Amino acid sequence: MKRFPLRLVVLAAAVGVALASALYAFADPSGTVPTYTGCLNTSAGTVSNLAAGDAPLKPCGQNQPQIRLGGGDITGVTAESPLTGGGTEGNVSVGLDPSAVAAGLPLGFGLQSEGSGLDTKVSVDTTKIQRRVASACSSGAIAKIMESGDVNCTQTGVVATLDAGEVSSEGSHDTDDCNPFSGQGGAEHTAVSAEVTLPAGTYLPVPHPTSPLHLGFFWHIRKVESLGDPDDSYRGRAWGFVKNGGDNTVSQFIRDFSSAGDNNNEDQDWSTFQGPGQFHLELFAGAEACSFVEIGGPLDLVKIG
Repeated sequence: MKRFPLRLVVLAAAVGVALASALYAFADPSGTVPTYTGCLNTSAGTVSNLAAGDAPLKPCGQNQPQIRLGGGDITGVTAESPLTGGGTEGNVSVGLDPSAVAAGLPLGFGLQSEGSGLDTKVSVDTTKIQRRVASACSSGAIAKIMESGDVNCTQTGVVATLDAGEVSSEGSHDTDDCNPFSGQGGAEHTAVSAEVTLPAGTYLPVPHPTSPLHLGFFWHIRKVESLGDPDDSYRGRAWGFVKNGGDNTVSQFIRDFSSAGDNNNEDQDWSTFQGPGQFHLELFAGAEACSFVEIGGPLDLVKIG
């Protein structure tokens, strides 16, 4: 049987104990990982002068490089904001600092933050970013969109209709009066609509369009059909007036026609007028002898400003 020197046996036992201690330390559930330093005999493959810490028990001799035994595959973890934790040995954990995240969160245009830490909330600043429009105008147009998404409406287009019905006048059929100088046999009639109330704005009266169910706004001036003498003259006046609550004319329509060409009034079309207030329509039909005049139909009031 081969025998080994006692010194070699003792050294191997010491190394075995040291390595076993080191391995136990590596597996230490406490998480504390010790470091051992010793000298490696490269010829014999043994470790001597092993000691806990960063230095061997004795300085290593020639051809004995100093070695270090330890556990783990990292030498340290440094946690920078907004991280927390880290370490150089043992069980290393890294966490997130909510307050640091919230404090360093870059807010883009139109965003704002409230609270701190885990209670931090980011929301839209409605003074800078418009909410989605949440409502609409049943008539007219949107004048302003509020921060809440609601809208203010302004009325445009047709906002009211004035209708005085129809009025007509027919002059005398006495042909002795059918000349521009007789001044006899004339007839005049008027009609007045109900009042409407308008808000502030600029309005333009527009003749209501003709439809299959309604004639629309119209006027006619002609000779009485039963009188066929071409020497009989005729003259008629078809007028319309939009008046305010004080019975003052704010817009007017004038048609004055004579077969003899002696019209006293130039034709005029509806002009714009200003609200607010109450307004009504007055129609006038004036017919000289041998003449027939009619005017009537609804008149739309269009808000243009």
